[in-house]
Order: sequence, then structure tokens, then C-alpha cells
Amino acid sequence: MNISSALSTYKKANATDVEFSESPHELIRIVFKVLLENLETLQVTVTKETTEWQKPFKKCSTAIAILRDSLDFDKGGEIALNLESLYAYSQERLFHAVGKSEVENVTEVHKIISEISSAWSEIK
Repeated sequence: MNISSALSTYKKANATDVEFSESPHELIRIVFKVLLENLETLQVTVTKETTEWQKPFKKCSTAIAILRDSLDFDKGGEIALNLESLYAYSQERLFHAVGKSEVENVTEVHKIISEISSAWSEIK
């Protein structure tokens, strides 16, 4: 997978607030930012007995899919494989969180993504 695939996924999600002239590195930084913001919203809404959790959950799922699609396994090797595992685990935890209204799973995913995002910000 590559950044072109990630951009295609993002376009399909109707992301109109991103300039597609940005560098691939900046686009991924924006995806992390959006993901973290929606994880914070999901932490608040996941335990409510309404459907408020659906929109941030969908945005989180889309962002994680973009991150997974942007991985380059040829160039990234073991790092890409490890990130793929973390993203897959994060998606699983989010599904579990909304299925059981458990904020702990969202908090765990937020911590994982925060650490990856922080490392990504250090690059370049």
C-alpha cells in the first residue's frame, strides 16, 4: 500500500478540509490529528445510550484505514509490519469499545495512537 491509496480512501470519506498539495508526511500528520480528536470525542460518547458515538467512530475507523493503507511494506520492513499490527489491534479495540460501551478500550487506543503520532512528528 502507499500514500496514493491512502489519499484515495481519504477522498472517498469526503475530507474537504485537507489540501491535497500537502506532502505525504503532512497528510499523515493531519490524519493522526483527526484521529486523536475523534478518539477524544469517542471517549466521551461511547458510554452514552444514544448514537452520538457513531460519527466519531466512523471517522476513527476511516483514519485507521488510511494509516494502514499508507504503509509501505517494501520500504518499511519490520516497522511497517509492527505498525500494521498496532493499527489492526486498535481497530479491534474500537469495535469492542462500541459494542460493549467500554471507554477503557478507547483510552487504550488513544494512548497507542498518541505515541505513534508523537514519533511521526519527530520525523523530518
